Amino acid sequence: MLSDQQVKEQSKNAYRQQYVKWRKNAKIHSKYKMKSFEAFENIGIGKACVVVANGASFEQNIETLKKHQHEVDIFCCDKTLGHLIDNGIKPDYCLVCDASVSYEKYLKPWIKEVHDVHLMINVCGNPEWTEEAKWKSNNFFVNMDCMQYEKNSLAYLGAKI
Repeated sequence: MLSDQQVKEQSKNAYRQQYVKWRKNAKIHSKYKMKSFEAFENIGIGKACVVVANGASFEQNIETLKKHQHEVDIFCCDKTLGHLIDNGIKPDYCLVCDASVSYEKYLKPWIKEVHDVHLMINVCGNPEWTEEAKWKSNNFFVNMDCMQYEKNSLAYLGAKI
């Protein structure tokens, strides 16, 4: 397990390597209306949420998920979106955290299938995901980390902190 100091050092290294791209992506996303966290309160009350990522447990439970998909909200990571759609499973939400996640590989082949899916994307996430697709809604978030990068991001976007 990493110590707090090691985690902080990793965060600093990631920032040094990616901050130009993060700021560029955040600037592109600044044209969108940002919703407060309160806009999501009480969504899905009384309904279970299944979080799906690629891996053995997903592969082993595709048929179960397909059978029960209308009884739960399905929240998938970006790289799982196409795999779900290819298996006849429509996610309710798709999460994008990475500034560099490939649009060409993980979204473009399924771009016509996301009109009923809510996109949840980091303000620094790859803007091709917001610019090229017609999602049910675009929803942005800012990571809170040990470097308090969220204060920097929100100020850069012109938001009050």
